[in-house]
Amino acid sequence: MTRLATLLLIPGLVALAAEPALWLVEQWRRPIDGSAGALAALAALGLAVRAARSGPDPSPGADARLAWGLVALAALSRLIGRVLAVNHLGGAALCLDVMAISLGLGLHRRPVPASPLGLAALFAMSLPLEYWVQRAAGHPMRLAAAAAAEALLSPFVSDLTRRGAMLSRPGVEIAVELPCSGSQGLTLLLTLALFLGVTRRGVLPLVVVAAVGALSTNALRVALFVLRPDWLAEPAHGLVGLATLALGAAPALWLARRLPPLSPAPPRVEPPWACPPALAGACSVAAALITLAPQRPVDLSESSPGASLPASLGARHGVPRPLSPEETSYLERFGGHVEKRLYDGDGGRPSLVLLLRTTAPLRHLHEPSVCLRAAGNTVEYLGVRHDLSPTVTWRATSPEGEVYRVQASFFSERGEWASSGAEAAWRWLAAPGTSWAMLQRITPWDLCEDDPSPCLSLERELAQALDLPPPPRPSSQTTLSALASTP
Repeated sequence: MTRLATLLLIPGLVALAAEPALWLVEQWRRPIDGSAGALAALAALGLAVRAARSGPDPSPGADARLAWGLVALAALSRLIGRVLAVNHLGGAALCLDVMAISLGLGLHRRPVPASPLGLAALFAMSLPLEYWVQRAAGHPMRLAAAAAAEALLSPFVSDLTRRGAMLSRPGVEIAVELPCSGSQGLTLLLTLALFLGVTRRGVLPLVVVAAVGALSTNALRVALFVLRPDWLAEPAHGLVGLATLALGAAPALWLARRLPPLSPAPPRVEPPWACPPALAGACSVAAALITLAPQRPVDLSESSPGASLPASLGARHGVPRPLSPEETSYLERFGGHVEKRLYDGDGGRPSLVLLLRTTAPLRHLHEPSVCLRAAGNTVEYLGVRHDLSPTVTWRATSPEGEVYRVQASFFSERGEWASSGAEAAWRWLAAPGTSWAMLQRITPWDLCEDDPSPCLSLERELAQALDLPPPPRPSSQTTLSALASTP
């Protein structure tokens, strides 16, 4: 490629990569799933630098045509993501860029080679993959983890029963909640397998072994909690998580040691493809137009009428709270209905209640922890309570040190309940167009710590005022959630 063509292409490539790269850096800075995505990106960069420094490419530019084809495919992905207003598509296209750069540098032909496809796959683990897995498959993974744990325990525990993701034996019930679906262990062990596979042959068997190890040992972890529910408390909970994660990683580490190292690809004799300056300039113009393409998202929420938050709840007077400029702008773009009220509380400690209604839960209905972490709060998942209704609870600590109890319930106009936004989205896929809602309550942590009656009273009054669907049949046994502060 001539120097002029290179100079003409650079502005377009920078324009295409800038927005998704900044978005990805923001995901690393305030992760929504607690994963260390930046470490996966640094690992991919380190392996690429190691290959580049090992020696020259014997046939530079030989894969230029394929590399630029991947750049064009990435540009198309960014255009679709831009038009549909889905940042994740533009972020995922960065993996194609990594593969294109690796091919352009001939890293697979260096004396110490690195697979361009392997580097792109490893870089993909720097994306918020765990969040995507939970959103797309978290609910069926919960059911699969519970079923696998049941299969492990059935030969030894005769009085074990399972209802969906709930495992029961006399005196105790274990709910396999979203963090215990296995998504965290799966992403961690896949990252390990891809890191080991970049410089080895046979990466596909390595990935399969890592995935099987992650899911099977997650089922073992759930089974151990069923047998010993007292292990749900720290530090036993964390130690069990680390031990099962190490057990799941062992087969992948064993296989990686036996896979042969990657051999340098043979040099290619055909001349490199030359990009004409006119085509390079046209590509830069097209890249600039892609970044300016108007947005036409298709997953807009229709109007979803329903009861509004009441002006008062018993003796509690409610004061409307304005939406932030970001929230107002988001609703104007994507639809949905959101309202907030601050209700008087005991001892002058009010409770903030938020109601969101939408017919597009894939766009709108995520857990409050996502926004809380994005606002700089430290968030701890505490599990799901099943007595009055399926209610997810978090403990949130603000940057100023204030501690809050955050609770959320998800329900539909058809009378369905869900224990997470991911489950609500999964149920919505079976009946698109159904209106779903999230009822969120934020209270000072110590308000109901010693005496839960104020919070329970608030929930009963909200259920009556909003005419919520009847909750599922409550369990008469103790319900414990298999928390997942560690994998």
